[in-house]
Amino acid sequence: MGTTYLILAICALAAIALQFYFSSKRKQQKKKILAGLTDYAAEHGGTISRHFEWSDTLIGIDETASKKFFFIRKRPDKEVRKAIDLCDISKCRVDTVSRTAGEGKNRQTVIDRVALAITYYDKTRPEDLLEFYNNDYDGFTLNGELQWAEKWSYIINTSLFR
Repeated sequence: MGTTYLILAICALAAIALQFYFSSKRKQQKKKILAGLTDYAAEHGGTISRHFEWSDTLIGIDETASKKFFFIRKRPDKEVRKAIDLCDISKCRVDTVSRTAGEGKNRQTVIDRVALAITYYDKTRPEDLLEFYNNDYDGFTLNGELQWAEKWSYIINTSLFR
């Protein structure tokens, strides 16, 4: 009977140790990922006051010092990096590309791309599209990217200088 309790105690300690190990590994990985965004912001004279990360994408904003918005996304073919001065932006909106698939009762709207569309005061400057999701290389299902794009569109628009 005493041996059973000893074995259970050892198993419980092993489970706790494994949980602690994997938790600390996740924290280290998050720090390393965030360091990439922080370093990029520093290169452009900014600091990150608010950020978010998912998959291979980092987004952050400096609402205090440099008043800039930072975006990093690793795609299979290239890495997209943008540092955009909030003073140059006239508006930010969510841009989606969708299509209808199926016929009759099986018709569904399929979202192919979700992006932030950045429009500038300078009309000669083309609109920037910062992709949050593209089904060509992100898989076929959205995992919150539309909601994140809406949230960041709101954050950027409320941080703009009018």
